[in-house]
Amino acid sequence: MLKRILIFAVLFLAGFLAAQWTASDQEQSPPQIIVQALDDGSPAKRDRNGYPMPFNSEPTIDKRIIVKDDSQPLKEYPHNYVPGTEPLDEDEIRITALGTGNPAIAKDQAAASFMVEVGNGEVFLFDAGGGSFGNWAAMKMPLWKASKIFLTHLHMDHIGDVDLHVDAGQGFGRLRPLEIWGPTGPTPELGVAAYVENLRKIFCWHDAVKRSIADRRGFDIKSHEFDPGLTGEVLVYDNKDVKIFAYPVPHGIFGPVGYRLEYRGLTFSYAGDCEASMNTVKASMEVDVLIHEAMNTPELLMDYMGLPEIMAKTILWTKHTPPEAAGKVFAMAKPRLAVTFHHFNREDTVEPMVNAVRTAWDGPLLISQDLTVINITPQQIVTRMALVEQRPLLTVDMDYMRRMHVGSQIDEPIYQLPRELDESVIRIDFIEDFKKTAKFMMGVKKVVDTVSIAMDKVKETFSPDHEEEE
Repeated sequence: MLKRILIFAVLFLAGFLAAQWTASDQEQSPPQIIVQALDDGSPAKRDRNGYPMPFNSEPTIDKRIIVKDDSQPLKEYPHNYVPGTEPLDEDEIRITALGTGNPAIAKDQAAASFMVEVGNGEVFLFDAGGGSFGNWAAMKMPLWKASKIFLTHLHMDHIGDVDLHVDAGQGFGRLRPLEIWGPTGPTPELGVAAYVENLRKIFCWHDAVKRSIADRRGFDIKSHEFDPGLTGEVLVYDNKDVKIFAYPVPHGIFGPVGYRLEYRGLTFSYAGDCEASMNTVKASMEVDVLIHEAMNTPELLMDYMGLPEIMAKTILWTKHTPPEAAGKVFAMAKPRLAVTFHHFNREDTVEPMVNAVRTAWDGPLLISQDLTVINITPQQIVTRMALVEQRPLLTVDMDYMRRMHVGSQIDEPIYQLPRELDESVIRIDFIEDFKKTAKFMMGVKKVVDTVSIAMDKVKETFSPDHEEEE
């Protein structure tokens, strides 16, 4: 009799948990509230070069559509990109500017970060500067896809939001290690492997609390450190038709790199922070899109940040690239689309930036701003702005969570709340009732997950086309 009761209890709770999943799926559908920041339907304000001003629904570019091959019909795109509404074609890349600024981030401009989606379903982050995670959330990308980050160097304005990717992934559905690629430095402690190890140490207290409430599979961080050398390039990633090469760039000390991504004949190069360099030119020859920094004038730093002239010019001219020099890089590399970043975006900065770049480069030019979207196909390059929800929630892939049996690998608490602090908690009846049954319910869930995982493995054995989640 007792055995039958236990079996009935397990089946009842399994059904209850499944119902909870279904209910949460219905309850958490976010509202589709689309806003156009500063865009009331009237034409965008433009400067004397014809460039739209930043912070509206138009990208700051002179040529939105660049035709590469008109022998076939061109894919048509909506005027603006609405996240989650446009699946990529197999032979297509989408680049989204999650952060285009510098350490002095603003409400409308995060520090450096670019997301690259490719037609095989993979997603890559190039840098994750402060403020960029909010733009990631706005792009409706499930967190389990934010698992491959390529860092150009370890300045804080390029790594500031890595910790948010670590934290949010643990609790909201990245059931795999967070993988971080990046260069070595002059000494071991200045390389990416040491940075990742230090991240683990920073998260010690955080993890000690969260390991007893979140799936352990989301806690691991893996480093992929490489030596970029002094010239040439090195292959650092090769999977599913995607190749990513790193090339060394001059930026203060040895270590910083740029990256070139190749996918089915489509190419993208991101130089990170650097002085103008022949290494960038050689690695970026005739790519579809080259993203290169172009700093504002020393006068801007002097007038608005109070820096002495010698300090402003040292920062901008000996560690970074002024727009005149960026124009020379573009002119030598000849990309189909040249893109600037790492500058302040304001209505009075666009025209000086364009004029300075145009001293050397007369090809298509985009002055990037946050949420600029670039689609690359074999036939064309299309630039738009994303229109996003005003207050987006993180996007959770419910199907992925079910397939991966989220919560099936939760550790027992290592530390307990001291008795005095526990006794200080104000008791709420329904919470106390939950606490009494929570441990039993979690045990039942683990049994159900164990059976489900075993059944999935049996299905996989008899389904040769079934692909296991990475």
